[in-house]
Amino acid sequence: PCKDVNFDWNNRYCEISLVANGAFYEDYCDKIQTPPFGCVCGPTSEVDKEDLKGLINPNFAYFGRGAIQLSWNANYLKASQVLAESSDTLCSQPELVATDPRY
Repeated sequence: PCKDVNFDWNNRYCEISLVANGAFYEDYCDKIQTPPFGCVCGPTSEVDKEDLKGLINPNFAYFGRGAIQLSWNANYLKASQVLAESSDTLCSQPELVATDPRY
């Protein structure tokens, strides 16, 4: 995640990541919405690999994905119950919304 002001559009590179230096990414996470009303979510930190520095693990974030731009932890849980018949499917693997045509 990156602020526009820190993004180098010519080289497609974020100069200062929102999760740099131990910062957390908590966007699209309403911590009040817990099961059975929303997927469990919490602060997401930077991936612990040098080549992925500044990036977050997409399995722990509920940002807009897929054809309908599904966002927020409560909406991922509801979509999972309807589309996958299990509330856990999209809660534990939110990237499926963008990578699996069933969702």
